[in-house]
Amino acid sequence: MHICGNGRRSTAEGCDDNNTASSDGCNSTCQVEPGYHCAGGSIVSRDACSPVCGDGSRVGGEGCDDGNLADGD
Repeated sequence: MHICGNGRRSTAEGCDDNNTASSDGCNSTCQVEPGYHCAGGSIVSRDACSPVCGDGSRVGGEGCDDGNLADGD
């Protein structure tokens, strides 16, 4: 059964981080938001989502994101 926000990712969900809040990587319809990567979720565990560094999109707690992984530029 598909219940978004219960912390258990079903096959219909791209992610499930145990809430229905948007702007944390996994949105209110349990889909991965642009600029984030979510992993670890299964039918018994929730996903952990984090910003993708180096993609040129500043999201979440990123102070900056210039589109690369080079330090000091």
